Amino acid sequence: MIVPAASPATSLQDLRGKHMAYTDPLSLTGRQYVDHRLRELGAAEASFFAQTQFTGSHDRSIDAVFLGLVDAASVDELVYLAVIERNPEMRHGLRVLEASPPFGIPPVVVPHSTPPALRTTLTEALTTMHESVDGRHILRSLGMDRFTVVEPALYDSVRAVTAP
Repeated sequence: MIVPAASPATSLQDLRGKHMAYTDPLSLTGRQYVDHRLRELGAAEASFFAQTQFTGSHDRSIDAVFLGLVDAASVDELVYLAVIERNPEMRHGLRVLEASPPFGIPPVVVPHSTPPALRTTLTEALTTMHESVDGRHILRSLGMDRFTVVEPALYDSVRAVTAP
């Protein structure tokens, strides 16, 4: 969660009655983590914040805080770091109020109905793309080093936050 650098808020509780920006209703870092934190506090979003809005992207949520359109926003750390890297003036205009525990990066998924041979081809293409110049260029443009196959347990922290 980010706030303007000059905000007096020191915790989520200080955002009661404030205007909060979210990225998307289904976004883990852009909304669901805050909902989880509110449940931990015994609060409900509708009565906690004076107003909420969905911006449609982490970048827009960051901009909304920086421009003073909202009091706080819930955003993905990787996007936040990329935005302040590209816009150094934002580094001094924003601050992190609270960080979530680490979560596995959003996975690449395919339907269960995907034929096994196609799954293998896709997995091989993604997990070896860092080995070519073009692949490294594409990955760098996404702020990534490489794709790897991970154990499903990496997402246990996500399941804990999003469980009803």
